[in-house]
Amino acid sequence: METYAIVAKQIPIIVINGYVNAPGVYNISCDEKNAVYNLVMDLYKKGCRNIYFLEDNVTYSARQKREGFFKAIHDCDLEEKSFCIQVPLDTHELMSAKQQIERLIEKGCSIDAVLSADDILAVGALQALNAASLSVPVIGFNNSDYAICCTPYLTSIDNRIEFMCNTAIDTLMALLNGDEALERIVLSAKLVERETYVSKD
Repeated sequence: METYAIVAKQIPIIVINGYVNAPGVYNISCDEKNAVYNLVMDLYKKGCRNIYFLEDNVTYSARQKREGFFKAIHDCDLEEKSFCIQVPLDTHELMSAKQQIERLIEKGCSIDAVLSADDILAVGALQALNAASLSVPVIGFNNSDYAICCTPYLTSIDNRIEFMCNTAIDTLMALLNGDEALERIVLSAKLVERETYVSKD
């Protein structure tokens, strides 16, 4: 924070999908916390009680997703049934995610839904569930090419990175032209529904 504050006094800093609270820093981010929260609430309304969340990072974005998950399971009183599972970054993430779900299946754990902080983790989970002939909602994050490189096609939360980047460019151009710009812009995420999940019955 100290470094940001020093630099931002000399030149504007634009942060994409993060947040730095300092004068001269302009933040463009996606509301990933509410995206995960709303998804868990929707799953709860559909009868899901044993919900697992796979994560693999400790960035601002990752923390927002985690906070959304924990807030939702708290509000639904699911702390004893739903869990966050850490997938180590120094591993093959797809295979590690697959192994994590395989272990749950081998232990006889009930799995009603799997959420992931990234699409590649969701694909690994989907492979494990497919192998066990289990069909439950699986949702990834980022709406990357991984979502359409698996069977069935993966539902994913789109954090609208392209729109964030375009907004960052607009902010940059405004600043270069001497115009004022918003110091914080938060965009809503979008659920892209495919075969692994349908939000409406």
